[in-house]
Amino acid sequence: MGSVINGKIKAILVDECDVVRRAQVLAVLQNDDYRAQVVFAKADFAARDADLRKVVNGARAEARREALASMHEAETIMENASAEMKRRQMLYQAQVVSREEADRYERQFDVARSRYEEATEHFALLDRPAREEDVSRAQADVDLAKAQLDDARARYEKTFIRSPIDGVILRKHHRLGESVTNSSVSPDPVITLGDDRVLRVRVDIDEHDVAHVPIGDRAYVTADAFGKTKFWGHVVRVGQEMGTKNIRTDEPTERVDKKILETVVQLDDGLNCLLACG
Repeated sequence: MGSVINGKIKAILVDECDVVRRAQVLAVLQNDDYRAQVVFAKADFAARDADLRKVVNGARAEARREALASMHEAETIMENASAEMKRRQMLYQAQVVSREEADRYERQFDVARSRYEEATEHFALLDRPAREEDVSRAQADVDLAKAQLDDARARYEKTFIRSPIDGVILRKHHRLGESVTNSSVSPDPVITLGDDRVLRVRVDIDEHDVAHVPIGDRAYVTADAFGKTKFWGHVVRVGQEMGTKNIRTDEPTERVDKKILETVVQLDDGLNCLLACG
């Protein structure tokens, strides 16, 4: 098994013949930059989510109360300015005050009215529900930030080489600091992993003996390293097409022109580790 991305080996966490479990981390690529991208994307997502909640929930209750109080205060000032303006207009008509003084109080009323209208609009802005288009825009920003966070996490996860199965480490192909590549043209395995629960052996059956080897038949195999020890099992698959021999004994009398049928023998439980890492 190899890496799905290019990189350099940061750590190899297993040794040959170690028993591993599915999803266990076997090796790690250098990934500081990938981890930083996750942190950045997580912060951006949190900010976008806060913006969405602010749009949906509107202003805080404290801000609305403050805006309402400011509106009432501006209304009181406007009403007082209106009363003073009317009184000065009556005095002007009675020729008690000058035209200049009456105009001055009228201008003060105009300013007070403008401030009241501004305070009213500000309170209405804080108190009204969010517009649908604002909520949609904020939600889209959150969705985009979430997708970017998921993408960053996925790329970071690819720096961890995990076991796809329960099994045994058969071989390590790389050391710390070495580069690995993901190429379909030139495979670059990091670790060879075997399933130790089931051990199967491919056997060449001579064309003359094919009829005598049915599926389920008992069989045994031997290995030079274990002398005459027989490892028993049963036939689980018989090929459907005759072919050339896969195994040669280098005996001078061996015939290489015979046709064979490839057969698979599954060994009984309890022999896996002995043969895989013996």
